[in-house]
Amino acid sequence: MYRGLSSTAIMVYSLKISKLQHGITIVLLILGVSASISTASEEPAKAVMPGYQTSQIIIGSSAQVLLKQNTSITLLNYCALKFKHLAKSAHSAAQNWQLEHAEIINKANAINRYVASTIEIRDSSFAAEKFQLKIDAQVYDGAQKFKSELTSKNRKQQHYLCNRLILSTALGEWDLIKVIPQHVQRVLQFKLKE
Repeated sequence: MYRGLSSTAIMVYSLKISKLQHGITIVLLILGVSASISTASEEPAKAVMPGYQTSQIIIGSSAQVLLKQNTSITLLNYCALKFKHLAKSAHSAAQNWQLEHAEIINKANAINRYVASTIEIRDSSFAAEKFQLKIDAQVYDGAQKFKSELTSKNRKQQHYLCNRLILSTALGEWDLIKVIPQHVQRVLQFKLKE
């Protein structure tokens, strides 16, 4: 994770992903099984539908990818705003990171759009919008937790962490394949139905 951030921030991040995986309404089509499931019927659904766990895993992996993307860009943008002399380096690191990870980010977004459109077909446009908003909110909240952790440091510590973040991003230390390889692999290998 990001050096200098507390284990509390990392735990909050993990809890957010856990809530995302278990608290949203989804439709299972991944293994050819279709059914609307909410947390109220989670246990019976697991017993009846073998695709439930697979669905949760792939949705969780795409959320991890989007959270990492949002967190990296949010922190780099914060550093650019907070320390004007670092702005060019921070923006360059953010832009290069985005370009380098475009394929995986696009695929994670495509998975979420696929699930949302399936929910809309099987349930309603309201349920689909609720799913999308829940993911967006979870990702945003997770990134803001990391930003809050950074902003709680004194200026000297923030400057050090921003320098370290920019340098480590430029050196590829925060490449998704290095940080969350299993999630990247799941997202890239997932075959979307046309």
